[in-house]
Amino acid sequence: SVIIKLDEVSMYEHLESNKEAHDEFIKKRIKFIKQLIAQRNLKVRYELISAKENIAQKIS
Repeated sequence: SVIIKLDEVSMYEHLESNKEAHDEFIKKRIKFIKQLIAQRNLKVRYELISAKENIAQKIS
């Protein structure tokens, strides 16, 4: 089981509800994430977090 934490509401909504994205950047990221999930046969849960909680922000 994998938890994917997102601080972007639009990404969260698209992944959680399988909505079609109009933004090319979001489309590519969603495609990559879904391919990885399928290849590894993962069980995924999405979690919306605040930007302050995103540890990846601290790296850049």
